[in-house]
Amino acid sequence: MAVIGVVVVLMACAFAAFLVHAYPALREPLTMAVSIATLAGLLVATVMLLHRQP
Repeated sequence: MAVIGVVVVLMACAFAAFLVHAYPALREPLTMAVSIATLAGLLVATVMLLHRQP
């Protein structure tokens, strides 16, 4: 499952890099979207770690 997650993240990053290269005006919105997604991912990971069974 983790391998699939890593592949999806790499593909999303590559697509975002292509969009920023092709359309420089998208740099700020994409940066904001990546920031929000990173914070959400950290929150989900923290909640999952806190609720796992010993």
